[in-house]
Amino acid sequence: MCDGLCCVYLHGATASIVIQDNWDASVPTDVVDLLRKLIPAGVWLHDRQAGNGDAHLKAGLVGPSETIPVIEGTLATLVGSMRSPNRAIAQMQLCV
Repeated sequence: MCDGLCCVYLHGATASIVIQDNWDASVPTDVVDLLRKLIPAGVWLHDRQAGNGDAHLKAGLVGPSETIPVIEGTLATLVGSMRSPNRAIAQMQLCV
């Protein structure tokens, strides 16, 4: 088995990823609710052009990448991640 790093990068101006606790389903929901409250849809200048100004701002705040340690060939954490292109939220679990 090997040790190392798993780098996850999402390409796109409105793509972002965050690692959070996924043991309790309320945590990812709370994170999404927080982002929606901090950066509401429909009030930004870019919304006049493409209708997704909030997605650009959320992606800039959260960021497009995460680095996860790999120890003995296994991810060192359970990954509960949320990807947010154009306000669509998804959850995934990564396994090596």
